[in-house]
Amino acid sequence: MPLQQITFRPGIDKQNTTVGAEGRWVDSDNVRFRYGLPEKVSGWSSLITDTIVGVVRKQHAFVDISGNRYVALGSDKFLLIYLKVNFMTSHL
Repeated sequence: MPLQQITFRPGIDKQNTTVGAEGRWVDSDNVRFRYGLPEKVSGWSSLITDTIVGVVRKQHAFVDISGNRYVALGSDKFLLIYLKVNFMTSHL
């Protein structure tokens, strides 16, 4: 029996059953679709080990002109700002 190519449509179909969603993906974990193909999304790592006081309501990430990266977290108690310094050196 010759090999046969099976094509799946991109996206996750959570509305139908496995049988009803024939030719579709019905479940996933850490997957995104690029150019119609599934791609593994890397996991995450914790930014801090401490517990944040209060309930975080907003988060904003930004970079300054030196390339330092910041993450601001606004909770109902505090505004927390985390900094990751850019250690890149220039070569002459």
